[in-house]
Amino acid sequence: MTLAVVMVTPQVAFAGADRRYSGVEAVKDFKAIKICSLETTDAHGLLTFAGIGARAYREPFELSEWVTHVLRGCKRTLDESLQAIAQAATEQRMHMMVPGHAFAFGGFKDRAMTLQIVTSQTDLFSMETSGKRTKLEVPGETRPFRVINLNFPHRQKVAVFMLGSGAPHLNAKLLIDLARQGRRARTKEEGGARIGSLWAWINRKVSMRQADVGPECICAWRYRDGGGNHVAYAADGTREANTGMMPAVGQGMPISDIVGRLFEHMQRQLDALAKGREIEMNQEITDRLMEGLSVKPRTKF
Repeated sequence: MTLAVVMVTPQVAFAGADRRYSGVEAVKDFKAIKICSLETTDAHGLLTFAGIGARAYREPFELSEWVTHVLRGCKRTLDESLQAIAQAATEQRMHMMVPGHAFAFGGFKDRAMTLQIVTSQTDLFSMETSGKRTKLEVPGETRPFRVINLNFPHRQKVAVFMLGSGAPHLNAKLLIDLARQGRRARTKEEGGARIGSLWAWINRKVSMRQADVGPECICAWRYRDGGGNHVAYAADGTREANTGMMPAVGQGMPISDIVGRLFEHMQRQLDALAKGREIEMNQEITDRLMEGLSVKPRTKF
């Protein structure tokens, strides 16, 4: 299983997860990302998940990258995107692997806070910052995976959802502290960094109590007005210097794939410049870089 949290406040959406694929010996040293950045026609935010790592029984498998393949090629609303994930997860029979499969999206839809779940579970609970646990009503749909919109009062300032085997180790005080870190900061950039640092500490503490939660973690945040960042932390809680690219899909375009190819090209150009050669960039080179990059949706692993 895993430990993952999605939190939304009026100004920032946050997602954090450990990086371990538990029970998969073949990829025990693989550091999973477990978070995907998602922008639709009416929303933007972050998607994280729990219970799907069992797909990686033979080789490293990034479910967050699978999400970018499912959603690429089509401009969709948030509701349509989550329904597409639910349908693809059902087609891939994820519900037949291990119990406890769930995706959680936190972000802003039409600038308002939103938190939605895609799951095959029938018993789901949310925790309010008061500490009260509330059982969620699961729609009676025919397919195993369904989308649940966690509606909350208009004036609510924090919405949180926890996933994975490590979730029972979290309490209301930790969630309140996580939300407060952003409000105490002088800038929104500092606020995101402070939330991330606290999440790294929380994740390490849970990993000491829950064997299938890894001490290494990753977190990301997105602001209501756009922008954000992501950071990875090592097992000792130190911030990793090179976090790498986060899987991302925006308006049906595989953003992370495109940026990754451009970054590799620019790195080669900088190396050439350092050796005294001229930097070359034109439409022909750009087209060549994009060759083989499919924008067609793909649901199979």
